[in-house]
Amino acid sequence: MQNEIMNSLPRLLGLLGLTLFCGILPLVFAAIAFFSARKRGGLGNALKKVIPVPIASLKAGSALTCVSGQIKRLAPSASHALLRLKVEIWDTGGEDERPGWKGFTEKMITSPFLLEDSSGQVWVNPQHIDKNLLGDGAQPSQDELNEAIETLGIDPAMFQHGQFRYMLWKLTPGQTVTVLGVPQQQEDALWFSREKDQPMIVSSLSYPQITAEVSQQSSKASVLTLALGIPGVLFLITGCVLLATTLLKLLA
Repeated sequence: MQNEIMNSLPRLLGLLGLTLFCGILPLVFAAIAFFSARKRGGLGNALKKVIPVPIASLKAGSALTCVSGQIKRLAPSASHALLRLKVEIWDTGGEDERPGWKGFTEKMITSPFLLEDSSGQVWVNPQHIDKNLLGDGAQPSQDELNEAIETLGIDPAMFQHGQFRYMLWKLTPGQTVTVLGVPQQQEDALWFSREKDQPMIVSSLSYPQITAEVSQQSSKASVLTLALGIPGVLFLITGCVLLATTLLKLLA
């Protein structure tokens, strides 16, 4: 009996490995997608309660608020209110991997800016904002790419080998943006800045577009949860049944 169990050990370990890989791994990613969908759903519910208001009506300490206007000016020595560059590299794949674009590097800098509408002005600190709601990025021209690489302090030598694609987001004076956050009093001026446990959004999208984008992101995460979770559970159950059946046969 002991020799039979030892001879079957590789088979048992193979079944256990199959169970872990085909069952538990998808469930881990499904759990991540679930919490992402839940977080996005919570943000969507919070945004539904927001009513866009003119800047002049802002009050310190009020609830989550939405304003929109033009970037009037930046903090001294700043060239952008926001500059973000995302770079992906083409991966040819391998025996167990499909070819495709993979994340290579990403960097973002922000600067406080003065937002203005027809009623007034308010300062905005875009640090720690939701990067997934910036709006649509654009493929930069070569001049824009070179400027972004220099401004962000990225080493150009990183791009000497490989096939890359780039996506650029930038906010500069004159652009119209939407800001969602909690206004706070800082010295003699009102500011929008990140408040603990509160969302902070600065986007080139309008308020309706932002709410639609959040809803879409939540739906995608929910679908991904089901797409990963259901096969993961089935594989896990199948692997456990095969493992238990094999053990019972050996002990019979």
